[in-house]
Amino acid sequence: MDLLSVIRGMGTATLRQLVKATGREKESVRDSLMRLDRALLVVRGFDGREDWGTENRYEAYERPSEPDEGAVERAVMKAVRAYGPIPPTAMRFIMGISPDAAAGIASRNGAKTILVGDGQTPMLVMSDEVPLIREDRSPDTEVRLLTLHDPDLASKWAELAARYGDRWIYPLVRGNAVIGAMEIWEMSGCIEVRAIDLDDPEDLTDALGALDKMMAFFAMKGTDIVRVREILSKDASECDPVVAGTMDRAGYVPVNGFYAKGRFVPRTFEQDELFSYVLSKQRVQKGSRFRTVGEAVSVRGYVRNDSEIFSRVDERTTIKKQADALKLVRTSLIPAYIGYTTLETASLYRAAKGEETDEDMRTVLAIIRDRQPVNRKAIINASPLSMERTAEGLNNLSRASAIAQNPSGGYVEVPDNGMGHREALREATRKLFLEFGIFSAELLSYFVQQRKMHSVRDALADLEDEGFLCKGFFEKDSPTVYWMLSADAGGPVPAASGFTILNTQDNLHVYLRHMGRTETSLSVVFKGTEPVGTFKGRITSEEAKVEDFKGTDEAFAALKDMTTSMGVRIDTGEKEDDDDKYWDASEFYLKMNPGAKKQI
Repeated sequence: MDLLSVIRGMGTATLRQLVKATGREKESVRDSLMRLDRALLVVRGFDGREDWGTENRYEAYERPSEPDEGAVERAVMKAVRAYGPIPPTAMRFIMGISPDAAAGIASRNGAKTILVGDGQTPMLVMSDEVPLIREDRSPDTEVRLLTLHDPDLASKWAELAARYGDRWIYPLVRGNAVIGAMEIWEMSGCIEVRAIDLDDPEDLTDALGALDKMMAFFAMKGTDIVRVREILSKDASECDPVVAGTMDRAGYVPVNGFYAKGRFVPRTFEQDELFSYVLSKQRVQKGSRFRTVGEAVSVRGYVRNDSEIFSRVDERTTIKKQADALKLVRTSLIPAYIGYTTLETASLYRAAKGEETDEDMRTVLAIIRDRQPVNRKAIINASPLSMERTAEGLNNLSRASAIAQNPSGGYVEVPDNGMGHREALREATRKLFLEFGIFSAELLSYFVQQRKMHSVRDALADLEDEGFLCKGFFEKDSPTVYWMLSADAGGPVPAASGFTILNTQDNLHVYLRHMGRTETSLSVVFKGTEPVGTFKGRITSEEAKVEDFKGTDEAFAALKDMTTSMGVRIDTGEKEDDDDKYWDASEFYLKMNPGAKKQI
C-alpha cells in the first residue's frame, strides 16, 4: 500500500522509476507491484506502441466505490459469446466461478446447453448461434495462420505440443485441421520465418497467402519486410525448382541465402564496398576533407574534439582555438559524447532526446536560466540542494542536452526549439545519415540513445516515406536490414585509397566498432579499407602519442609523414637508453655540490 501511494503521487511510473523513488530492492518492488496488479489496484498504461524494449508504466486504478452487482453476469455472458460452445467447467478458469454458477447465469441470460461430440459433452452457447451450428455449410478451405493463444486452437494444444514441442510456432489451420506451422520471430527491421512446415507441399501457396494476411498486422507496427530461411525442411538457398517457382510467384526475391518480400531494394554490397562508402561520406579521405573547422561544423552539425579535426579537416588547429570565433558551445551530442556544436543544433539534440526532467534538474535549470552564463561554483552556491544533488542535476541536464557551456566555461540553457520528439528525432536521424550514409536499426538506436525501438523505427519510416532513405539487405551474406540514402543506393561506390588514421575518440571509430573494424582502446591506420596498423594513444595537430604500435613499416611511415607535416614529433612513450643520453657535467657537479654557483 505504501508503493501504491507512491504510484498515485507520481501519476504513472515504471519499475525502474519506482526503485529509484523508494530506495527499495528491485525484487521487493517487483513483488509488491505483482500483488497490486493481481488485486487490480494498478493497471498498465499504454502509449499506443509496444515492442520488446517497452517498459510497463503502472497507474493506480480507482475502482468504483459501490460494487456493480451485475458485473459478474455480464462478464459470464461475454465469455459465452466469445468462446461458446464452451463447457461450464472451463468457466472456472476464465471467470473463477463454479461451473454450476456459470451455467445458472448463462441459462438466465438466454444461453442454451447443447451436447457436443461422441461423448455428448454439455456446452454453453448463445441461443441465436445454435442455428448457425446446424446449418449445412460447405467446409472452410481457407488456410489461416494463427497464434498459439488463439481460442480456436484451445482443443489442439496437446496435438501441437506433440508435433512441434516447445518451438515458438504459428499453426497453419484449414477448417478445424492443423496442416502445418511457421516458426516466426519479430526481428528489428523485418519479420523472420525460420521454418515453414507443411503436411502437404501443395499447400505452400495457400500458406504464403496466410502469411501475407498476418504481415498486414506487422505493417501496422512499422515492419513491412518478411524473410524466409527454411521451406519444407530445406534451406531457402537449396529449394528445388518447384518451390522456388512458388516463392517467385508469391512475390519473394532470393537475397543473401534466403527469400524476402516487402518494401526493400534487392541490391547487395561487399563489406569493403560499404566501408568505402562510409569513408566517402565521412570526408576523411585525402581530397575530400573539409577546409576549415567552420565548414565541418556547418555540414556535420558538430565536432566532437581535436581527434575529429585531425582526421577530416585540412586546417591544423584545435577546437579550443575555434570555439569562440565560431560561437560553439560544449554539451552532450548525438551520439551521446561531449563535444562542440551550435546552440541551434544543441536545441535539436535536446528535442530529439526528449528526456524528462526531475525536480532536482528543474531546480538547477532555473538557477542557470536566471544567471546565465554562470560558472559551476556559482550554481552550487546558489542551489538549495546539496553539492552532490546539484552536481548530479548538472550532469543529467548535460546528458539531456538541456544545458551547455560557452567557450569560457559558463553554463547556459539550451533553448527549446518547439519541435516535438518525433520530428526532432527524424531530423537528427537525417543528419546522421548525411554523415555516415548507412545504418542498421540497432546501430542507429545506439547512436541516438533511444530506449524505445519504435521511436527509431518511426524516424526511419518517416524518412523512407519521404524518399530520403531506402532499406534492404545491403551487406552481402548478412541477414541484417540496413537503411541508406536513396540517392546512393543505385550508384557506384567510390573506392577508398591512401592512408586514414583514426583515433579512438572519433565517432567514425565508434561506428566501425559495430562493423568489427576497430577495437575500443586502439587507434587504427587504414590503407584504403584494410587495417594495416594499430597503436595506443592519439594524434592531433598538437600532439602525437603512439605507443605499442603494431603493423607494417609502411603504416608507421605514414604516421611519421603525417606528424612531420604538422610539425609534431611522435612520442612513443619509451625511455631512451643510458648510452644515448648526453650528460651535462656542470649540472651533475651542481647536484653533487649544492653550495656551488653555476657559471654563466
